[in-house]
Amino acid sequence: MLAAGLGTRFARAVPKLKLAVPIGGVPLMHYPLTSLAAAGIDRIIVVVNNRTMGTVKEVVESAPQVITDNVDIEFVINSAPERGNGYSLLLALPHINESRFIVSMADHIYPPRLVKLVYNTSGSALGGDSSPKYINVSESTRIHVEGGKVVRVGKGIEPYEFVDVGVHVLERDLNYPKCSIEDTIELSSLLECLARESVIKVADITGVPWTEIDTYEDYVEVTSGSRRAVLEEVLSEWRDLGISVRE
Repeated sequence: MLAAGLGTRFARAVPKLKLAVPIGGVPLMHYPLTSLAAAGIDRIIVVVNNRTMGTVKEVVESAPQVITDNVDIEFVINSAPERGNGYSLLLALPHINESRFIVSMADHIYPPRLVKLVYNTSGSALGGDSSPKYINVSESTRIHVEGGKVVRVGKGIEPYEFVDVGVHVLERDLNYPKCSIEDTIELSSLLECLARESVIKVADITGVPWTEIDTYEDYVEVTSGSRRAVLEEVLSEWRDLGISVRE
């Protein structure tokens, strides 16, 4: 889980760490943590920066019982978050023992079934939505596919067929060294490089509601606007799985 960002755009409006801001009575970071746990993930490596480490730990320690009882949480420090979220992923790699693993952004809201759809795609796959309803597409990371394979990943690219949902499954033996030579490594550029070296597909989750919280405007839309539908869907799926939440 990539949680080392400083959230500067959000911080200009709300003087509090974005991942700790309550949404529907639940700290933002609890959403991806809980949905991952509910989907059967039992070990999560959280990459944080040294400035927000204390707050992030507090948020994780207050997580629902499905996490505290069933998930082993390990923290990895990114002392240079300005180097990008791709760099955060590279820092986590030495701590990953499994042949395949999930990568999730810490500020995305999605239900457990989205995790299962992504993970059940064979090999390496980027979670993609061909018709996203609850994000600002103009600011989104996009995915271009040719012949069933990812060829480009990035903001503003044309053409594109999918929007990046922020949840992916990657193989441990991809050519990370060849794709990690720059000082600043954004996740999109890292994924595009890996796709040039190996076959990476798209896990199509179109129709499953999800959203992301980048700005204060996103927060307003989720709490009281059109994106509230995502929140209600996720909380409903949690309840169906017997996960209690505080609203």
